[in-house]
Amino acid sequence: MLDKSIPYKRIYMSAPPETIKSYGDRPVPDGFAIRTYIPGDASSWAYITTDAGEFDRASDALEYFNRTFLPYEEKLAKRMLFAVKADTGEPVGTTTAWWFDAKPEWFDAERKPLPGYEGLSPQRKASVHWFAVKESYQRRGIGTALMARMLKLFAVYESGKTVYIPTQTYSYDAIRIYRRAGFCVCRETALMPGGNDYAEAMKVLRAKCGDAFADDLINTSVI
Repeated sequence: MLDKSIPYKRIYMSAPPETIKSYGDRPVPDGFAIRTYIPGDASSWAYITTDAGEFDRASDALEYFNRTFLPYEEKLAKRMLFAVKADTGEPVGTTTAWWFDAKPEWFDAERKPLPGYEGLSPQRKASVHWFAVKESYQRRGIGTALMARMLKLFAVYESGKTVYIPTQTYSYDAIRIYRRAGFCVCRETALMPGGNDYAEAMKVLRAKCGDAFADDLINTSVI
């Protein structure tokens, strides 16, 4: 669950292709399995991400899914994962090995970011989309298993590319998973308008999670 008791600050994390390729398997917890998307999963995706606190209402999540993912449904069967209960098939977690395309209107004729869009790149970026586990199933190793399987998808479908994760201070538990997988916090890079709150985010995470956590993020940070 997102911890919205602390200040919201946006950050980005990244991992180079060699890290993505070398990350090994992680066991799926007993009683669970991981499968790819099948038609009809949109409502499950909406419920999981809403339960995890990413959306206020499932209807909002479903609208986002239909706008962002559904036009590429043939790719979802390769790139979107669900953790499910082995006995009932109930989806309890999800993540997607996706991409992010910047909009042309964010850049000038020389493809440099316009004021207010600093830190953005016009190139398509490999990007983790909506890493989420239902609150009652968190801290069981499901997220770690999803991460390992997802990175294998990036190694195939976005081979040779750095992978980015948009995240925020609310998600410090997920940031721990990302960090264990080899992702580092970006000091300047941003994928979306609104910039990168790196400095402010480190202060928030230090106050909430302690010096060791913050120092590791800072000492391993990348541009």
